Amino acid sequence: MGLWEDWRKRLFPKGGAVLWHEVISRTAKEEISREAWADQIPEVLDTLSKSYHYKKMGIKAPWQVHLFDSPTANGFALSFPRNLGKLGFQHLFDLLKEQVQAMGYRLANSDRKHTDKGQFVQTVERHYLKPNVRQFEPPVDQRYGNVLIELVKEDDDPRYIKVMTTAYNDRQYQPAAPFHDFLERLFAPPA
Repeated sequence: MGLWEDWRKRLFPKGGAVLWHEVISRTAKEEISREAWADQIPEVLDTLSKSYHYKKMGIKAPWQVHLFDSPTANGFALSFPRNLGKLGFQHLFDLLKEQVQAMGYRLANSDRKHTDKGQFVQTVERHYLKPNVRQFEPPVDQRYGNVLIELVKEDDDPRYIKVMTTAYNDRQYQPAAPFHDFLERLFAPPA
């Protein structure tokens, strides 16, 4: 074993050492790119909506989507569609956050974590959103539940975006609104 390999194994043991963890902030260049990308939003959301619904019906979809459905957590993952481009995929990730905020949610956390996975460095950008609560007396309106949106990259190459809603299932909260209503609003072009 070479000296460098020995040091690497000591610094980054198996299981993946977190290299650094930071708050997400976009550069001026990324913001300018986002503004130029804005005219594509209706088409991108329409293609995402079709891909989700086609997958649900078992029909070949324009983009590759994976579904998750359980009593308290629902969601989907969108594999990176190359025709969207790296920056376009990042813009979609941020757009989905804004779409959820428009539903009466607040951003609880927005961070980026880089982890050494041995063969590659994994970067996970994450927006975690919670409903704005106006009434604290039980049962509390949880809307669709808490929402997690993740953008996962390997060596800076996008892999997928994951969107998950997780609802509380106890008497302190009203039942979560239907996931299909959440998707309808998520996929609707912004006003």
